[in-house]
Amino acid sequence: SEADYDYIENIDTTFKDIIENLASALTITSGRNIPIISKEETSLAGAYNAFKTTLIADVHTETNSKRVLEVGTGKIDWVIVAHESKDGRVGLAVGPMFSYYEFPWKMSDRLTDEKWRKMVDSVERPDWTKEFIS
Repeated sequence: SEADYDYIENIDTTFKDIIENLASALTITSGRNIPIISKEETSLAGAYNAFKTTLIADVHTETNSKRVLEVGTGKIDWVIVAHESKDGRVGLAVGPMFSYYEFPWKMSDRLTDEKWRKMVDSVERPDWTKEFIS
């Protein structure tokens, strides 16, 4: 749609604004005057955990087998997408995407984010993701 094309064409401005706001919030000024883009107050309380992408959740409990279905995100992957612009040119866009995991797990040993972070590298992704992950 026209709105989709406009959004894609202006995505650089959106990302620029996000990056500038993050840089302003996360920069240690060391006495320099670094302007804050946003007029709202920024708090970094809990920022360390806020930027972790490795999260896990029970999404289904099967009481007969005493198992749960765990769905998790792992480390950030990169995605390359080909897209056609309004004038017919084909371009490539590169950006981050969450990795995805799902697997059954013992109900008696529910996973926490901390446990998941220790084991994420040893868990296989679902077979169906192999169609678009290389």
